[in-house]
Amino acid sequence: LAQARRMKSLIAALVTLARLEHRDATPPTEFDAEHLLSRARAAFDETAQMRILLRPGEPITVRAHEDDLCEALCALIENSLKYAPDATVEICASRNDGFCLFTVADNGPGMSAADLECACDRFFRGSNANGVEGSGLGLSIVRKSVERSGGSMSLENRPSGGLIAGIMLPCIERIVDDERRVVAESRVFV
Repeated sequence: LAQARRMKSLIAALVTLARLEHRDATPPTEFDAEHLLSRARAAFDETAQMRILLRPGEPITVRAHEDDLCEALCALIENSLKYAPDATVEICASRNDGFCLFTVADNGPGMSAADLECACDRFFRGSNANGVEGSGLGLSIVRKSVERSGGSMSLENRPSGGLIAGIMLPCIERIVDDERRVVAESRVFV
């Protein structure tokens, strides 16, 4: 039964990866970055949610494939929960020169330099993956999901220990007042 579940999970990951490699007929949508982080956090059970710290930020609107991006964030959070089983996982979104940077940070073991280079390769399992269940497809799926929305992803070790995963996507520049109402917005006209 355990092997059947593992095989089902592997097949689902391969199907997701194949789907992401083909153009999608559905256009990207606009959504609030903090709403997406809340949605990703809510995808986990109550015990895991207690370990996921959502750092509030300023309102940021992103244009991307929301469901794909939510799955990508969930995969990054799940990795942090698995590899840093006793640590808090911090998630946040911040503005960075016209881009929105989503980060998922933990205080786990981090990754070796060699593992960081190959981390997004299909079926790659890091040197510290012994005893941790997985197929080696999660970060490949994250990268494809992010690239499909015109973004990029990064992984780096934190100076204090642990790993920080970043997703960088173009954001829509909006100016809001004290009550979070949009008062000005830049648009591209074709």
